Amino acid sequence: MGGAEFLSRVKELYPTTIRMLLTGYASIDAAMKAINDGEIYRFFMKPWDDMDLRLAIRSAIEKFDLQQENARLLEVVKKQADELSSIEKRYPGITEIEKDMDGSIFVPDISEDEMNELLKECDVSLAEENQNS
Repeated sequence: MGGAEFLSRVKELYPTTIRMLLTGYASIDAAMKAINDGEIYRFFMKPWDDMDLRLAIRSAIEKFDLQQENARLLEVVKKQADELSSIEKRYPGITEIEKDMDGSIFVPDISEDEMNELLKECDVSLAEENQNS
């Protein structure tokens, strides 16, 4: 199996892996195949500059970390959207935001009992809420 085929296979099996190619062959066709099929992040030809390689590895790690954080945040947003949708079904209109004269946000047409129940669901005690006011 050649390097381009290997990296293409890695892409299929481990799509989040950042792939780099270091090669001694100057074939443009092989390089293009590796870049296109394997979605290579960086391509280096021998002999390479050690500093360039180190910077590319550092950049690849940062890219990977950012992709992982992006995926994590996307899951959080999806979960919050589902929770908000569930709350909206139970308390229609609760997501409509209104402000009073001072700019404070309030929820119209919801009783204190409903608010207490909602706060319990959100793991927020009324005492904590009043202390922060």
